[in-house]
Amino acid sequence: TTDHSKVLADVMARFEEPGTDNVASIEAYQVAMQRCDDASEVSPQVRWFVEPFGYAKTIQAAAGVEPQGKNFQEMLLGQGFGALRGMGGWVVVAEGENEFTHHTFVYAPRDTDGVESQIAQEAEAAENGSETDQRIAAKDSDRYRLAARILDFPNTEAQDPQPWIPSTVSTYTTMNWNLRDSFEYAKTLVNEYLDAEEGQDLFEEILEGIAHDVNGPQLDIREELVGYLAGRISVMTGFKEPVDVDSNQWLAAIDVTDAPAVRKAVAKFMSAEPNKEEREFNGFTIYEVLNVEEEIDVELNLDFGEGFDVEGFGGDEGFGGEDFGAPEEEAVGAQPLISQWAVTVSDSGHIIVASSADFIEDLLREQDAARLNETDDYQRVEVALKALGADSTSIRMFSRLDKKNEPNYKLLQQGKMQQSDTIAGKLLKRLMGSAEEKQVEKLDVSKMPEFEKVAKYLGPSGTYVQTREDGWFISGAVLKKN
Repeated sequence: TTDHSKVLADVMARFEEPGTDNVASIEAYQVAMQRCDDASEVSPQVRWFVEPFGYAKTIQAAAGVEPQGKNFQEMLLGQGFGALRGMGGWVVVAEGENEFTHHTFVYAPRDTDGVESQIAQEAEAAENGSETDQRIAAKDSDRYRLAARILDFPNTEAQDPQPWIPSTVSTYTTMNWNLRDSFEYAKTLVNEYLDAEEGQDLFEEILEGIAHDVNGPQLDIREELVGYLAGRISVMTGFKEPVDVDSNQWLAAIDVTDAPAVRKAVAKFMSAEPNKEEREFNGFTIYEVLNVEEEIDVELNLDFGEGFDVEGFGGDEGFGGEDFGAPEEEAVGAQPLISQWAVTVSDSGHIIVASSADFIEDLLREQDAARLNETDDYQRVEVALKALGADSTSIRMFSRLDKKNEPNYKLLQQGKMQQSDTIAGKLLKRLMGSAEEKQVEKLDVSKMPEFEKVAKYLGPSGTYVQTREDGWFISGAVLKKN
């Protein structure tokens, strides 16, 4: 089925004359399907394929939408992300102990022509007297060009959960990412986004301002912070009971090589934050930020001129401009997706950013002597992933689907989802209107069963990502619940 008559006519004609201009002839499709075939012992019930940038253009064209403001798709293509040629996968249903098994391959071979072209352009510019920033100069060893080089996720043999990760988490994700180099490679993308003129380096000007502005934190981000990033990020989520609008919890930990030095950098950075509160706990300073809606309204109405408005750069919607999915009249003054957060630096060598200072305190108390990797469901998932080839990996994900979905399910039942301070709650409010409005409920939850009847079908799941020479292989499974 299709909602486009011309597409239907074209497909029907291909039954008579298939031709060679089809999905099966696309190199990215062929590679992705072959990698999935190599990983699976059985045929799939579902096959899929997407060429991301082509798909985005198709959606825009079908909807009759012209990009407003900056065209991020063209910007990413210009920054080398066109190296992502396509992604495709298999889904196998009911395979042994696995409810679902999935394999995906993201085809992104080395952009040889792009790298060589970039090297030649920089050499020509140097001959004409332009100074080259050696931190981001193109090299023969580069896999991609310009900002696309941030796609650097090295494999390691061990990605076990850290000993301080509680056994009760709903989800846990850990990833290896070359953050130091990625920070530098982001420069060309930031400059293009900010409409830097030829020869102008707004990225460096911003860093200089942060380092030397008397009203700012006076922090040398490159030397005092980025230089200590160790290249691993871990994120966990959970919730507190009874389930209510503020039950959801999240925490991210960024590995660092020198905790005392980074602690000083974080203190400098937070010194310029007007909405923070500080608390001392077991020798740690925890900074908590609560963005008040009225203050955000004032900030978002400030006008810094075309191309550098608060909404489009670090404001309500962060790095992305307009409020995607919200009515135009609601875009200004809406609350940010994350209105409360807290940060500290632990002696274990981590920048810890969390949903609240209380959650950080709970973690630092080490109340839970049990470790995540000692739990039965985590070990079951690990066995399943190793059977799928998870030896050396760049990303690992673990999820208890029952715990992951319980808070939002119960909030929907209670009619409180739109009041929730979660990202899902805020998105729902933007799609369906404010919770304060006296409106007819748009979701009928009267026939939703109690969550316990649903939870028995939601087992643990796991996924791993493996970086390869020509892309990334992703595989995982959803297990039956014990």
